[in-house]
Amino acid sequence: MGACSGAHLWAREFKSIGHQVAIIAAKFIEPFRTGGKKDNNDAEAICEAAMHD
Repeated sequence: MGACSGAHLWAREFKSIGHQVAIIAAKFIEPFRTGGKKDNNDAEAICEAAMHD
């Protein structure tokens, strides 16, 4: 997940129910974003950045 202000809270919640969570800084996601800064574009960029980790 992208490291926004609420990411740490959600990361703890997801970990508590058994998910594996990684928080990625925005500077590492930005090169993978296509188009403007919208939720859909951000989600695709996060997925792409996670696959290249």
